Amino acid sequence: MTPLSTLTVKEKSVIQGKPIDRVLDPWRKDFEDNFIPPNTLASYTLFTDIINSALRDKAVQELIESILVCLLSLPASGALPSHNTPSQNLHLDILAIVTTFINIRQLNKQAAATFLTILMDRGDDQLIWSAIYDLVNDPKAPPTGNHSCPDPFLLDLHRDWHQAYLRDSLDALQLQMVECLEDKSDYYSKTMVFIQSSGMGKSRLADTFGKFCLMINFILHEQGDGYPLPDSEILRFICQPPTEEAYIAIFDSQTKSDHVKHDKFAGNKVAMV
Repeated sequence: MTPLSTLTVKEKSVIQGKPIDRVLDPWRKDFEDNFIPPNTLASYTLFTDIINSALRDKAVQELIESILVCLLSLPASGALPSHNTPSQNLHLDILAIVTTFINIRQLNKQAAATFLTILMDRGDDQLIWSAIYDLVNDPKAPPTGNHSCPDPFLLDLHRDWHQAYLRDSLDALQLQMVECLEDKSDYYSKTMVFIQSSGMGKSRLADTFGKFCLMINFILHEQGDGYPLPDSEILRFICQPPTEEAYIAIFDSQTKSDHVKHDKFAGNKVAMV
């Protein structure tokens, strides 16, 4: 494996105070289930081969990308300083890779293999973050195009996202939701649509609303089209073709208006889908 970056006392303190815990376990399991042959020891050589195969295997690229996105959500990434000038913190260094991720050629393959080896060996947090520092300190430029720097638009959105939130829109949305709950009209689907240009605050409003009301929030735009970064696994799942059973349930069965027991019919259809 390649030598790891040396951490300062302050960086070690940040890592100790903001542990990774089990956040990365789903990605470890995904690698074990899909890319590591049975009865095979997870080693640097193995992960070097896996990364080389990623040039042809889109699934490997997507998994590595999703790991990088997961790292962005960890508190330590925003608290750890950058080793790259003039970047402010490690979070922005990782974001710079993720927002320009085209394929595995952008990564330092040796550093990536070292990181995956430590990840799968369940190395301690200091080893993991040292490997991440190495990964972002020596990225490789994509084969074509000028993508060596993150999109300034995305960085502006990222910066604005972390500014203090002016809650006028939140107050209006909360009031609207109360009115919807009090409205006893016979809606088939209670749906609200936000229509605004990109960067006007739709996602930030939804995210802030979710801090006051239980909500499951998915980001479904394509990679590089906005901030926050997309939930690529959910997007891929939603874009899958429906099964034959689901297709029939959606398109070929009776409509609600044709059915006598409206509520029971709607519930059964939702359960099938």
